[in-house]
Amino acid sequence: MKREELTEIGVAPELLDAVMALNGRDIEKHKAAAQRWEEKYGEDTAALKAQLGDARYAHAADSAVSGLRFSSESAKKAFCAELKAASLAVENDALCGFDDFVNSYREKDPAAFAGDAGKTPVFVRPSGGTPIHNGPRAALRAAFGLDD
Repeated sequence: MKREELTEIGVAPELLDAVMALNGRDIEKHKAAAQRWEEKYGEDTAALKAQLGDARYAHAADSAVSGLRFSSESAKKAFCAELKAASLAVENDALCGFDDFVNSYREKDPAAFAGDAGKTPVFVRPSGGTPIHNGPRAALRAAFGLDD
């Protein structure tokens, strides 16, 4: 609202100052409210960026740790706690310097990791039973005099 507009519509000069003062207070109130919302937006945005960064770090750490074998759950928890405290940089969803961190942790606490020496993988163990021949093959085997 401008003074010229008010004088054009017939507002008396004595009331003009009072109307302009009310208008000024109203504008200041809206400016203060806008400032509060802007500050809240800034705080919320910073909090969400921090939360997103923490989630990215946790995901990268989980995927990096998944390839390691630990001697116990408590050893894994201690390793993860130190990894989180180390705050390694995340680049392309991977932790930069993770291999160096693991090597230094292995030197500091070698018992935390499960050893692979002397262990051969077992895929299938023999059952020890005799095979059971059922179905159409059993009749054919019996016709030719073959053992079950």
